[in-house]
Amino acid sequence: MDWYNDPYETLFMGQGQDTMRGQQTYSEIPLRVDPVLDAKRTARQRRRKEGLSLAECLDEFGKDEILSEMDTWYCPRCKEHRRASKKLELWKTPDILIFHLKRFSSSATRRDKLDILVDFPINGLDMSTRVVESEDGKKEIYDLFAVDNHYGSLGGGHYTAYAKSFVDSDWYDYNGMLF
Repeated sequence: MDWYNDPYETLFMGQGQDTMRGQQTYSEIPLRVDPVLDAKRTARQRRRKEGLSLAECLDEFGKDEILSEMDTWYCPRCKEHRRASKKLELWKTPDILIFHLKRFSSSATRRDKLDILVDFPINGLDMSTRVVESEDGKKEIYDLFAVDNHYGSLGGGHYTAYAKSFVDSDWYDYNGMLF
């Protein structure tokens, strides 16, 4: 053995005069089962494989969110900062309803584009159960007439669209580029 490999062998392989280094310090690592984590992992794999529905996106949008200790709310009654929850709801709906789906995921060090398929109804999207304040006689049912697509990454890309013609009711692919 040469002088360079001898310390490595001693430190990491348990060879040489020092027999305590490089030796296994455990016999078997116990496996902990977390059913909540397993369910989330299964749901994530299903979404990647099958996609998810617009209804699932709207369900996620309407969930209560517990604010962190950094986002406390000042209670005017007790005069203290308190942890609170927030919930986003649709108060009323417009005549033309536009959904903008977040298609990027961010972590501490990186941002990635989400490529999960979102399935949505072309006709008869019923929003009546999701609206807090319904107007008398107004039907909260929408038909799809356009989709805007982004191809690329966070730093750049290309937009296309599919739109239904109000003249002949056919769908057209708009993939124009400006030069």
